Amino acid sequence: MSEVNPNFSLESLQEAAIELLVSLIKTPSFSGEEDKTASLIEDFLKGYGIASFRENNNVWAFSPKNKKGQKTILLNSHHDTVKSGVSWTKDPFGAQREGDKLFGLGSNDAGASAVSLLASFVYLSGQDLPYNLCVAITGEEENSGKNNVGSILDKLGKIDLGIVGEPTIVVDVRVNENYTNQQVVEQIQNKVDLEVVPRSLRLNSSRINPSHPIVIKAQEMGCKLYGSPTLSDQSVMPFDTVKIGPGDSARSHTPDEYIYLEEIKQGIQKYIELLGDFSF
Repeated sequence: MSEVNPNFSLESLQEAAIELLVSLIKTPSFSGEEDKTASLIEDFLKGYGIASFRENNNVWAFSPKNKKGQKTILLNSHHDTVKSGVSWTKDPFGAQREGDKLFGLGSNDAGASAVSLLASFVYLSGQDLPYNLCVAITGEEENSGKNNVGSILDKLGKIDLGIVGEPTIVVDVRVNENYTNQQVVEQIQNKVDLEVVPRSLRLNSSRINPSHPIVIKAQEMGCKLYGSPTLSDQSVMPFDTVKIGPGDSARSHTPDEYIYLEEIKQGIQKYIELLGDFSF
């Protein structure tokens, strides 16, 4: 198994994450067309001595220090984007910087989370942790495509907890897990004299117990809990998940999308703080 390159600091990883995001922005990656950004992610991991795997435009890796018998945490975000609209006043692929702002398509949703998770994974992969760690930066999230993260879950082994990187202003997010889609359909069917035909039951609400150790740890860090108003790859993950990441969902899919560079740096620090001494 490969060994993680130890010749880096947290500060250098933060800068490397920002430079990777610049490269991702400059490389168009519409849903289903993310092959070039997938290669950039492979190269980033390779640069730190970490072997990765790829299927379609999904890239994943395991910590070299994983141990048999430990529970596994998945770090996941996506590197595909929606298409830019006509209202943009800046080049969507220009990665233009203005002060602490970095503009570009996918900068906020979810490039900042993707590079922050990658940097955190590299940092944590150099440590002996009481759990196993896997990172997967995947495609086709924006269009809920068949080749999204759900298509590779069987390759990752049993996952006990998923950390899904999406712009949440670095707060912990949970959505309503009290009903499955099927139960909602059944409730409606019992109340109306019509045949209820759901368009799809594939995408479900995420779930996690408020007493889960990761929720408690997030609260101890001062993270606020709230239900997510947006869809993410949590919807295809049949295990406990939380959504947390740098950026603001209000900037997603908007003209002149941007991320603050400081948000990326803080995001990496928060991920490491959340997971560095975490235990189930």
